Amino acid sequence: MTVPGFPTARDPMLSLLQSAAAAVGRRRGQAAGGPHPLVRAADRLVAARHDGAGTAAAGSADQAASGCVGLGLELLEAVAAGRGLRAAALRARLAFSACDPLWAETLVDYARGLRLDGAQRPVPYVRYQALGDFVVTAPAARMRVALVSDWGTGTDVARAVAAMMAAQRPDVVIHLGDIYFAATAEECALHFLQTLRAVLPDARLFTLCGNHDVYGGGQGYYGLLREIGQPASYFCLRSPDRSWQILAADTGLHDRDPFDVATAVTFLDPLEELWHADKLRGHGGLSLFLTHHQPFSAYAQIGRAALHDPTNPALLASHARLAKAGAIDAWFWGHEHVLRLYAPYRGVGAGRNIGYGAIPVAAPVAPLRGLVDPPALAVDLRLDVVEGASTHGFALLECGPDGIEASYWALTRPDGPIHRERFGADRSA
Repeated sequence: MTVPGFPTARDPMLSLLQSAAAAVGRRRGQAAGGPHPLVRAADRLVAARHDGAGTAAAGSADQAASGCVGLGLELLEAVAAGRGLRAAALRARLAFSACDPLWAETLVDYARGLRLDGAQRPVPYVRYQALGDFVVTAPAARMRVALVSDWGTGTDVARAVAAMMAAQRPDVVIHLGDIYFAATAEECALHFLQTLRAVLPDARLFTLCGNHDVYGGGQGYYGLLREIGQPASYFCLRSPDRSWQILAADTGLHDRDPFDVATAVTFLDPLEELWHADKLRGHGGLSLFLTHHQPFSAYAQIGRAALHDPTNPALLASHARLAKAGAIDAWFWGHEHVLRLYAPYRGVGAGRNIGYGAIPVAAPVAPLRGLVDPPALAVDLRLDVVEGASTHGFALLECGPDGIEASYWALTRPDGPIHRERFGADRSA
């Protein structure tokens, strides 16, 4: 559960609503007097709907904004459900209401990303034409690669994490996904590109596809890929001497259903899985695997709670098939906004959850009860708690012909990492 300050929801409609409210707030100059009433109202609604936190008392301005936000959510839900007459009636109500005219205009603009027949517009996912596509050769065998996830919030915390990454002088930054709230073009520019370029003007940038990155239809996210020169939502970054490679997969593509946010279990596109298998087959060097979503968790429910299953069976099945093509030395993911280093589990030798990039999460987070065969931690790292929430940070990979050293960094410990580990020390290059 998130703590007050940046509530988020795994729900396309609520995320689009927050994106629209934030856009209005920026255009109305909310920085001068705190968050715009629409932003506060949208956040309260997310907390009430998603976290069960209830609604806080609001002044008259916020009460009026709450009514406008409620109408806005009804509009988005009507469009997503294909209820054309209902959507048209709600547009008319907004246009002639006392709500900020910019709110109605922004919502109508956002609703254009939803199809009026109830289906979703296809995400502009890029498919390979040849198996050699989307392989990026690193400029040197020794590279410093920063990994950060669930970071694209545009907040002061996100900027602090970016500055801390910059102090380690990475050659490459890979974001494991989620530019909040719905990866609109404006959010991708403000929350990702401008923030990173301000402190890392020369680093090569990549970003994976998370669920929030397709909540707006994916146009903003894929526009960002073109701007940073990333060939697709999945790729292989490989050293010139083939001593290591980083395989990044797209698990966000199949996690955008607005009517199944609680039990949806995402999966890899089958053809993309074959592409990853080709990169592992005969590689010989170290291989790290990156996704936004988790293959398993002891702390967050995946799919239906009644099953008591701590895994995403689809992603674990993909991993098992990929492992037959070649060894995967570690799997890094985000999605859960915590730092967890797991012991070997169901064929995954080293599972690393590094979703602690910028979203505040109340601490401590207890393991879920009743799970069947839950995964155990290899190292129980306790992040410092700041104002009731765990601190934030990133992972740094120092890749070379002699192996990969991973270190984990936190804002409250600026003098050095809170943990180090090494992959591949006992494998020949």
